[in-house]
Amino acid sequence: MHDRSTTGKKRHPPRTGIFFCRCGPNIGALVDLDRLAAEAWPAAHVSIQPILCSEDGKRALASRAREARLDRAVIVACSPREHEATFCTALETAGLDPALVQVVDVREAREWLGGEREDATRAARSQIAAAVARVALHEPLPRAELDACLDVLVVGGGPAGLSAALALAQEGRQVILAEREHALGGAAARLDHLFPSGKCASCALTPAIDAVLHHERIRVITGATLMGALGSLGRFVVQLRIEPRGVDAELCLGCAECSIACPVQVPARPGAVARTAIGVPWPGAIPHAAAIYWESCLLTQGKECDRCARACAAGALRFDERPLLREVRCGAVVLATGAKPGAITPTPGLVGTWDLERALAREAAGQGPALADPAPRTVLLAPAPGAHRDGDLGRLELLKLAGQLAARLEGAHVAVVGACHRAAEAGPVAERLAAAGVELLDAGLAAAPEPRDGRVRVPLEGGGAREVDLLVLHPPSEPAPEMADFARRLRLGLRDDGFVDDQPSIFEPVSTAVAGVYAAGAVAGPRPAAAAARDGAAAAGRILSTLSPWARVTVEGRAAQVDLERCAACGSCRSACPHGALRPGADGRPEIDAPLCRACASCAAACPTGAMISPHYTREQLGAELEALLTAPPALAGEPSASASPGALAIDTCGLPCPHPVFVLANSTVAVAPGTVVEISGDCETFEGDVRRYCQRQKKPVLAVKGIPPRLTIQIQF
Repeated sequence: MHDRSTTGKKRHPPRTGIFFCRCGPNIGALVDLDRLAAEAWPAAHVSIQPILCSEDGKRALASRAREARLDRAVIVACSPREHEATFCTALETAGLDPALVQVVDVREAREWLGGEREDATRAARSQIAAAVARVALHEPLPRAELDACLDVLVVGGGPAGLSAALALAQEGRQVILAEREHALGGAAARLDHLFPSGKCASCALTPAIDAVLHHERIRVITGATLMGALGSLGRFVVQLRIEPRGVDAELCLGCAECSIACPVQVPARPGAVARTAIGVPWPGAIPHAAAIYWESCLLTQGKECDRCARACAAGALRFDERPLLREVRCGAVVLATGAKPGAITPTPGLVGTWDLERALAREAAGQGPALADPAPRTVLLAPAPGAHRDGDLGRLELLKLAGQLAARLEGAHVAVVGACHRAAEAGPVAERLAAAGVELLDAGLAAAPEPRDGRVRVPLEGGGAREVDLLVLHPPSEPAPEMADFARRLRLGLRDDGFVDDQPSIFEPVSTAVAGVYAAGAVAGPRPAAAAARDGAAAAGRILSTLSPWARVTVEGRAAQVDLERCAACGSCRSACPHGALRPGADGRPEIDAPLCRACASCAAACPTGAMISPHYTREQLGAELEALLTAPPALAGEPSASASPGALAIDTCGLPCPHPVFVLANSTVAVAPGTVVEISGDCETFEGDVRRYCQRQKKPVLAVKGIPPRLTIQIQF
C-alpha cells in the first residue's frame, strides 16, 4: 500500500484528501496511479488502496479521513454510479458530509478505453485536477425529513384499479379512486364473458365493484381526469378535473325514463347502437345511475330542453353542476387507465372482436340480437395485421368468441386461424373447441379480405382461401387516448408502441421511471382481466412495502435557491421548471417548494440574471472544474493552443458540437480578470455566430477572428 501524508505542512483550508483505488487488477495497467499519487497536489492526504469498496478499504478510508482531519475528499476509482454511495457512507462515519466528496472515474472513462499509457495518465491527471478544484468550492447540503403521506391515488376503475384499491384499503390505507367514466369496471365490464373461465364478466366484477363503492377507506370519484402531478414518492400533489354527472346518483333509479324522453339521438359508428344525450353508461353499469353526455346535450348548445327532468320521477337531474378542479395530496399513484380496444369499421360480413363483444353483451341485457338475420352458417375468426402486438390477448379473445359462436349457431362451421390454439393458457380451451367441432388452423391471413356478394373471401397463408358469411378480426389494441398527456404530466417513459414502460428493472414489476408511480394492467400493454387484477395487487404490495406507516421523506439540500438581489421577477424560472416547484411570492419573485424540487437546474439555466442557484452545481463550482480541465498542464482536453497569443487565455473546443463551445467559454471565464484577452478555438458549424452572439449579450468586444473555416480562433477582450 502506498501512503503519503502532507499533514506536516502548513494547513490551509480546505483540507482535501485524494484516495486512489487500484480496484484489484482493474486500474493501474494503463493509468499510472503511482505517478499520479506522487504529484504535488494541493491536498492534506494522498494514498492508494488496493480495493476501496472492500470492508478493509472502507475502514481505511474513514480512518485516514479522521486522522488527517479532512473536510473534502476526492476518490479516484470507478464510475460514481458504481460505488459513490459506498464511499460517501464510509466517509460520513468520519464526519464528512457526502456533498463534500467528489468521485473521479478513471476505470470506465480511462483504463478500460485503452490507448497509450502516457495519454491515459495525462487525461486522468486533468480529471483529478478538475475534481480537486471543484470540491474545494463544495458546501455541505443539509437534509431534512418530512412525514410521508400514506394515502394513495388510483387512476382507473377497471380490474387493475379495483384490485389495487381493495388491497390497499384492506391494509388500512386511505384510497381515492378516480375514474374517467361515470361507472366502474373499465372495458372488462362491457364484455359478455371472461377468458379462460368463461364466467359472466358482470358476475366476476360486480362483487369487487360493490366492495369498492361501499368501503369506508375508499372514495370513488367518477368523471375524473388527471390534469397534473408534482412531487415524488411520499409527497405527491395531483390535480384532477371532475366532469359533472348532471344526475344525483343517490336519487337516480336507473329506470331509463330520462333516456327515453331525450330528443337527441347521437349517431353511432357502424355496428354500434345509437345513444341519447343522457342514460346509464352501459347495460349493467355500476353505479347504475344515468349521466349526461354534455357534449351532446341541447342545453350546452344554447337550446331550451328539460324533457329528461320532467320524465325523472326521482327529481335527480342537476343541470347546475359545473366542472371542478380538485387538488389531491397522496404518497403514491397507481396508473390503471387501461387500453383502447382496436377498432375495425364493420361492413356486411365483417366485424371486429370489440364490436362483437359489445353486441353479445347487449343481447344478454335484452337489447336486441347480436348477429344479423339470417344467422351466418360459416364463420372465420382471425388476428388482424399487427395483432401480435397484443401478445396472447388477441388469440385468447378469438378462442373465447369462437366457443360462444359455436354454441349459439347450431350446425354452423366455425374456424379459427392464426395459431390461436397455441397461445399460453389456451390448451384446455382449444381441446374443448376441437371436440365441439371448431376448426383450429395454424395459417394466418395472407392478404386483405375481399367482400363478395354479401360474403367475405379470406386468403390464407400457404395458398388457398375461404369464403365465409362472417369474418371476425381482432385488431391491435391502442394506448388510452389520454396516455400521452398523462405520461407528460407524470414524466413517465413510454415504449415505442405508446404504452407505459412498467419495468425499468426486471426486479421492479409494475414500477415506472418515477418513484411512487406504478403502472398496473393494460396501461402497460394489453392483457387479460385476470392479469390486470394481478398487476393491481402487485402495485398495492409495492406501495405497502416502500411506503410504510413510519416512512419519512428525505428532502435533499439540493433544492434551487434564489439570489433576491439579482432576481428581476421575470418569471422565466417558473416557466422552465418541469416540476412545479416554483411559485410566485408576494413581490413576484419565486418561492421554492423544496420537496417538489428535483435539482434539475432548469431554472438556473433559464434565468437571464443568474439569480437562480443550483446548489452543488453553481457557476463557480462548474467554472473551477472547467478551468482546471482547460488550463492544468499537462491536459488532453482544452490544453492551451500552440498558436495562442502571449499572455492570452486559450480555450480549445475543437471537436465539440455547437452550442457547447459557448458553454465552455461562459464557464471558463467566470473568474477572468477585466482586461484579459481570451482566445477560443472551435470547428463546429455555427461556432463563429454563436460566439459573436454571446459576446454581444455580454458586451465583450471581439478583437479578431483567425484561421480557415471550419477551424477558427476568436480573440475576445474581457
